[in-house]
Amino acid sequence: MRRCTVALALLAVAACSPKADEKVDSTTAAAAVAAPNVANTKADEDSIRAISDRIGAAMSAHDTAAVRALYADDGVDFTPGMAPARGSAALVKEYGDMFGGMKGLKATLAPADVIVSQSGDLAVSRSRYQLSWTDAKGKPASDHGNVVVAWKKVNGQWKIATSINASEVPMPGM
Repeated sequence: MRRCTVALALLAVAACSPKADEKVDSTTAAAAVAAPNVANTKADEDSIRAISDRIGAAMSAHDTAAVRALYADDGVDFTPGMAPARGSAALVKEYGDMFGGMKGLKATLAPADVIVSQSGDLAVSRSRYQLSWTDAKGKPASDHGNVVVAWKKVNGQWKIATSINASEVPMPGM
């Protein structure tokens, strides 16, 4: 499972990394060589950071519709201990199930790294997350770790294509 997670993260980063300068065929007229479409990556990075703030607020409010709206229609979430949630209905169910067992949830998501592709249509972010809540037995609980998100632009807006989180809290018995 960890190998899959690492492989997915590396693929996402590779897809969003700027390409090295490509050699131009000297037999092609200069006017025929199009300049690359360079995105405003600072604005895109700021937008992704703002969306990340909304994720924490929506989770704290147990607002499944708001969380779902941040994903692309074919978005996928990988949460430890759960089957992957793919698409709108599965995402709403996953977050609804999680929220049902987390009374008083407080969630924060702080992007550490945001990499936007040169074309401006894909990005990857790595964020720190912090969760605290009261469990079904009335005991305080918490979790913290990292989230890697692959983003894509859909109709000019950044949407989550895939997210995966990795807790830093030791699993029971380890």
